[in-house]
Amino acid sequence: MERARAGKTGRPSRQTSLELTQRILDVATAMFLECGYGASSVDTLAAVACISKRTFYARFPSKADLFEAVIVRYINDRLSGFESEIVACDDLRQTLTDIATGLLKRTLTPETIALDRMITGEVKQFPELARTLYDHGVVRVAGAVGRVIEQAIGRGEIAGGEVDFLAISFIDLTVGPALRRASLGLEPAIFSDKNEVHVRKAVDLFLNGCRRQSGEP
Repeated sequence: MERARAGKTGRPSRQTSLELTQRILDVATAMFLECGYGASSVDTLAAVACISKRTFYARFPSKADLFEAVIVRYINDRLSGFESEIVACDDLRQTLTDIATGLLKRTLTPETIALDRMITGEVKQFPELARTLYDHGVVRVAGAVGRVIEQAIGRGEIAGGEVDFLAISFIDLTVGPALRRASLGLEPAIFSDKNEVHVRKAVDLFLNGCRRQSGEP
């Protein structure tokens, strides 16, 4: 009997602990999206998640650390499989169009825009949040785009240059405008025909600036 009781009250298994952490992050994500960062509290989260504050602080030193964990998990979930879905083909224009379109479909969502607005609102108090978003989002995507650009340079399809700069410029040109308009509330956070047209025009503009002067279309 004593052994059975010890088994029940002992330290939870690694799997159980991971599941609890994910449940806390699920509750926190919903709470941040509904109430915003400032109006969300550890007390409320603990009550909704049915955990003690001791359990919470054993995993997250502060609400800011929790928010960062929410952001990192959300970005990883949205970009899951992104790199593996990039399939280079003989048509560089189509490859880049597919990349930008796929990225917009993954990121142009109400949840993404809401979290982006929260980070913008809290960046002065927690500047590391912006760095987290940039490193886990933009830098990761730029790395994948950069590999495609580097291969195109190697094949002589576009002029050589600083690959990181070209990759960031490509993202800013093709994806940035739609995300900014949605963040400002000027357009709904959903991929549309208008976004598709913009992507194609932006890809052409990018390639026209990178093409070698060799008479290529």
